[in-house]
Amino acid sequence: MRAIEPAIAAYGDILTLAQQEGNRDRELQTLEALAQLHLAWFDYASAANVYQQLLSLTPNDPVRRIQYLQQLAYSYQQGNQPQQAIDAQQQLVTVYEQQEQYIEIPPLKLAIGDSYIALNRPDLAAPSYQEAFGVSRSTQQYAYAADALQRLANLYQSIDRPGDALTVYQLLLDVHQQAYNTYGLMDTYDQIGQLHRSQGNQGQAIAAFQRGLSLAQELNYRTAYFTTQIQQINAPPTNPPQ
Repeated sequence: MRAIEPAIAAYGDILTLAQQEGNRDRELQTLEALAQLHLAWFDYASAANVYQQLLSLTPNDPVRRIQYLQQLAYSYQQGNQPQQAIDAQQQLVTVYEQQEQYIEIPPLKLAIGDSYIALNRPDLAAPSYQEAFGVSRSTQQYAYAADALQRLANLYQSIDRPGDALTVYQLLLDVHQQAYNTYGLMDTYDQIGQLHRSQGNQGQAIAAFQRGLSLAQELNYRTAYFTTQIQQINAPPTNPPQ
C-alpha cells in the first residue's frame, strides 16, 4: 500500500461526513487538502479531477474559482496536457475579464500561446500572443508587451514569415522606447540585422547593426560584437582556391 492511500481514505471519510452534514465549508476545505496531497505526490490527473469538483461546487464564487482554475491549469501543465491547460486558462481569462482584473490576463495569454506551440498550432499561438500584447500595452505592462512581441517574432521566423517578423520587431522597438529599455532596443536591432542578413538585405542589415552599435556604445556593452557584424558584411567576398 502506498503511503498516500491511508491519507486519501481519511480525507474520503471526512468528506462524506461533511456532505452528510451539509457543511459546505468543510467539504471545500477537505477537497482543497486532498488536491494538494495529490500534487505533493505528483499525481496531476487526480489533482485535476479534484479541482474540477471544486469548480462545480463554487459557480458563484469568483475568488475561489480563480484559485481553483489556476491550480487546475497548473495540474494540466505539469501533467503534459496542454489542450486541457488551455481550456482552464481560457476560463480563467473569462473570470478576470468579468472582474475587470485586466492586468492578470497577459501572462495567461502568453502561457496559452506557449501551449499552442507545444501542440504545433502556430496559427492559434499567434492570436494569443497578439492578445497578450494588446492587453499589456493598454495596461502599460511593458515587460509583458515586449515578451509577447518577442515570442510572436520568433514564431513568425519559425514558419518562414520574415516580413511579419520585421513588422513585429518595429512594434517591439516602440515598446522598448516607451519603457526606456536601451538594452532591449540594442537587442532588437541585433535581431533585425540578423534577419535582414539572412534574407540577403545587406544594406538594411548594416543599418540595423549600426543602430545597435550606437546603443552599445552608450551602454559600453557589446560594441565589439556589433563592429564585427558590420565588418563581416562589408568584407569583400573571398575567392575559393583554384
